Amino acid sequence: MPALSVIVPVHGVEPYLRQCLDSVLTQSFTDLELIAVDDASPDNCGQILDGYATRDPRVRVIHLDRNVGQGPARGAGFATATGDYVWFIDSDDWLAEGAVAAILDRIRATAADMLLLDSAFVAGGESTVHPMQPPPGVPEVFRFLDWPGAFHNPAPWTRVVTRELVVRAGLPFHPGWHQDVPFTFALLVAAQRIALLRRVCYFYRTGRPGSITAKPAEARCRMLIEQSRRVYEHLDSRRLPPDDPLRGVATQWLVLRGFVGSAQPDLPAPVRRAIFAQFAAAYRRHGRATPAIGLGDAVRRRVLGSGSWWTYRAYAAAGATRRLIRRSPTGRG
Repeated sequence: MPALSVIVPVHGVEPYLRQCLDSVLTQSFTDLELIAVDDASPDNCGQILDGYATRDPRVRVIHLDRNVGQGPARGAGFATATGDYVWFIDSDDWLAEGAVAAILDRIRATAADMLLLDSAFVAGGESTVHPMQPPPGVPEVFRFLDWPGAFHNPAPWTRVVTRELVVRAGLPFHPGWHQDVPFTFALLVAAQRIALLRRVCYFYRTGRPGSITAKPAEARCRMLIEQSRRVYEHLDSRRLPPDDPLRGVATQWLVLRGFVGSAQPDLPAPVRRAIFAQFAAAYRRHGRATPAIGLGDAVRRRVLGSGSWWTYRAYAAAGATRRLIRRSPTGRG
């Protein structure tokens, strides 16, 4: 069995696919398998994958007869994975040189069942590092409740996990946009030992035509709310009481997403208002009874729970004023 299974769902990414595959197969650490799932790609991705499999025995290709989306495609790949560890990556992104060796060294040193990674977002040839930044006091090896912020970017490529953890989490790979939200939350809940690798291991391509970030914002927010419902269903399946801290973490994330979605300056005000109303309804339905996490979370909950767009606008304006004061030469605090 290989040490690592790299699982790549593939659909409509012909211009970027070779860079992704090469970045995996040219790693200095070679004890890995690459499972590529051709999700009924309409271009030449299937043929490209077959060519790689012919040349490299570490590559296995699964051809799906219909497009099922990233979540189920990842599930099809995972069903055949044999590695001790699993990394789900996207087929239009790529790995940093030496990333796999550094990842396996860190996992073995910490005995982690989940390793969080730093990444860089790339747009137009410029890259911006997005580090994992736990607050002071979080131990080297920790649990989810030690640092709920481990969920703030739920993308699967931000973490390498043991295959056994995926099985233990017991959550299916859901279809639809943002399917990584309930999946990653379930992994974090099930994880016993989480650690960090302070090194950029992954390059995430932003702004690609056809990617989820290019989809209409209001539709993405609707799907985000639908996937957050599955988070609460997972917590329900564990029979956790309303005041369980994990429910508080789920609601903190939902509220923050609502504030981010409602604040997008490139969207017309009626669209932002509709997004706010959707998240307010979701909060009242799922999160009102859950415990707040700190004063800031409690205030945001009151604003969202009010359902008032004007209350939100006043809160956002006050926040902008506070930021201006802090940046001014004579500002305080």
